Amino acid sequence: MNKAIGLALLAVGIAQTLLAEPPPLPKASAGHAAASMPLDKIGAVVAKQHSGDGLAAVTSSPDGAMLRCALQKLNGRVTTEGLWLISTADGAHGKGFQVIARALGRREDAAALGYYVADAHDPLNTTENYDGQLTGQTGLAARFGVKLVGRYKNFILFRSVPAAKIDDPTEYAFQIILEANTWVDRVLYADRNALDDLPDYNEDYYDRFYTAVSSIVIDELGRAAHDIGSYWYTAWLNAGQPSVPNR
Repeated sequence: MNKAIGLALLAVGIAQTLLAEPPPLPKASAGHAAASMPLDKIGAVVAKQHSGDGLAAVTSSPDGAMLRCALQKLNGRVTTEGLWLISTADGAHGKGFQVIARALGRREDAAALGYYVADAHDPLNTTENYDGQLTGQTGLAARFGVKLVGRYKNFILFRSVPAAKIDDPTEYAFQIILEANTWVDRVLYADRNALDDLPDYNEDYYDRFYTAVSSIVIDELGRAAHDIGSYWYTAWLNAGQPSVPNR
């Protein structure tokens, strides 16, 4: 796992600290099959499924999860009270800070939250081999996440699902990541297979690649749109349903 844990931790921290105790509403249903996961079990579950230099250590703690992200030179601690980040870069002296967002008061805040939630839906953001660099497939991040979508955007259709209240934003964020991670091997295989017997990444390559992974692209884009809306909606509910500012 590479930058994704850092991004996901930020999404988790921002989302969780936005939430108070709202009246009960229908639970979000993004199609994730994972069962309810207690906060103190998150570290153990993630540690079991991910390893490597990019994510040097994932451990559970009595109040949440501890993550050490080597690539970002950043340690994270997620608890029921929010997110703490500690830089391990030279000169940082191990000083940490807590990430807290009390309300969505500016469009920039909502955009940042949406960015991190969407990024968590990209399978390649959940693996150390995020650009195919470990399997001789360098450039995969752009081919899958940018060029493929750009070429076939007119064929990518998905139905709109209304946003819903998220009861546990921390658990839900980790479910998003674990779900997206299940597609990593298929994307890597499809990329390699699409290039077979071709001189370069030409039109034939992209046609083959899209045929193999279009269902993943459509599914994750649809889930990302729903989840971003649901996080925004939940934040708005817990902020007391304030009037939406004019553009």
